[in-house]
Amino acid sequence: MVKKWFMVGVMVLVPLLVVSCGVPQEEYDAVLAERDAAEAQAASLQSDLAEVESALAIVQSDLTAVENDLAVVKNDLASAESAKAATESAKAATESAKVAIEAQIAELESEKAELEAQIAELEAQIAELEAQIAEMEAAAPAVSDDITWSPMSSGTTLALYGVWGSSTSSVFAVGRKGTILHYDGSNWTPMASDTTEGLRGVWGTSSSNVFTVGDESTILNYDGSTWSSMTRGIVALRGIWGTSSGSDVFAVGMFLSTHYDGTTWSEIGKLSWEDLSGVWGSSASDVFVVGWDGTIWHYDGAAWNRMSSSMPTSFAGRFEQDLSSVWGSSSSDVFAVGSAGTILHYDGSTWSLMNSGTTRELWGVWGSSSSDVFAVGYGGTILHYDGSTWSLMSSGTTVTLYGVWGSSSSDVFVVGLKGTILHYGR
Repeated sequence: MVKKWFMVGVMVLVPLLVVSCGVPQEEYDAVLAERDAAEAQAASLQSDLAEVESALAIVQSDLTAVENDLAVVKNDLASAESAKAATESAKAATESAKVAIEAQIAELESEKAELEAQIAELEAQIAELEAQIAEMEAAAPAVSDDITWSPMSSGTTLALYGVWGSSTSSVFAVGRKGTILHYDGSNWTPMASDTTEGLRGVWGTSSSNVFTVGDESTILNYDGSTWSSMTRGIVALRGIWGTSSGSDVFAVGMFLSTHYDGTTWSEIGKLSWEDLSGVWGSSASDVFVVGWDGTIWHYDGAAWNRMSSSMPTSFAGRFEQDLSSVWGSSSSDVFAVGSAGTILHYDGSTWSLMNSGTTRELWGVWGSSSSDVFAVGYGGTILHYDGSTWSLMSSGTTVTLYGVWGSSSSDVFVVGLKGTILHYGR
């Protein structure tokens, strides 16, 4: 560009020099023409220069855009490289986890094979035992599935009034003249009672803590080896029941009711002038007592309260029937039995009369559940309640039955006159 402007200057100065120096007109015109041509060329070059500079600016702008795009591409490439590295790392971790899982699978497969081998061995043993059982069943005599009442040998002809047990192989029966019998699951044997008084009721917390009550206010306790006297008096005690702890025991009878706190017997004053015969409770604060003339008392843990039995009364305003025994499966499912086939049921709020299907005297009641209850009484009477209906059972005897207890619905004992003991089971 310096060279270009130098040439323009020369073309301007030369004519001046020519004029000043007396150069001929033709030469001067030639120079002027040449100058004009140079100026035209310079203008053309100036235009070209502007176009080139414009094109250069465009190129530079494009270059900047390309450089920006290149930067973006480089950034994307860097991100792609980072993502690739992360992917490779994740791939490596996955491969490592895969190896660990495959090792665990191999270990579990080995354990599975061992367990399958053990199962196969046990199945073989079971098959062998089943074969032995089949042989024994084939050789054994046929056994009836029917459950019936059958007499047991008691070894006495004295009347038995009460029965209770801690298990099917430890059952106690009590009766006249201080009679106490014990059943060990095979045989009944007499026990020394150290009394000749009639014993009316029996109950305990275990085979080594048993109580029996009877005439002359007799209360005996058995400690697993010996019966010993706890109290004596002048009136008869007929029923006894207590809690599993043995620290709340209730005994009731003719004008005498007493409570044992685990140490001492003390009279229950409010019941002193009542003629009572049966007692049962679901707990120490939910105790029921029944007696003559339809009497029913309830103890709530704080006080004794008389209950309405809902039985019909005679012209003298007294109840027509006596109650002799009480038992329940819960505080809202209690049964009381008595004279003329009377059976009452308490549902937690009201006592109601049930249809027993008999007019015979009922002396004892016990059940294994609310739908499996037995009542026993005069002339060999045994009734069974299935949750909806009382039905008469065949006892195989005509002697009066007084007490009933069982360890289950298919293991029940009944006692009565003439040393009678019946067992319900296979």
